[in-house]
Amino acid sequence: MTRVLRELRDEGYSITEDDLKHLSPYTETANRLGDYRLELRKEVRPLEFSISVL
Repeated sequence: MTRVLRELRDEGYSITEDDLKHLSPYTETANRLGDYRLELRKEVRPLEFSISVL
């Protein structure tokens, strides 16, 4: 998500802290009752802590 937000910022889109408050990486895996379905076998990319969105 951070990578895409950075790409949008680099393309000229304005991203504010208020925008970021409403985002969650779990929107596709959470149901309406708040239960999360996680695929623990899925390989994930390493986190890049140096990426700045704002």
